[in-house]
Amino acid sequence: MHISDVTLSKCNKSTSQKFVNDLMTAMYSDEYMASHSLGGISSKESQKAALPAADIQQITGMCYV
Repeated sequence: MHISDVTLSKCNKSTSQKFVNDLMTAMYSDEYMASHSLGGISSKESQKAALPAADIQQITGMCYV
């Protein structure tokens, strides 16, 4: 998945948590995030699917740029 430079420039960079949240909001719909989790583990009884590993690497890579 590709994040445009315009979208990236609009992300809050004051903390890594806010930056990652803005990236996730730009990359995924609310419906998609409701059925997925970072590692495929939910804090609730229901099991959620894991986010794609390549996307997670892309997001964490952006945090260290």
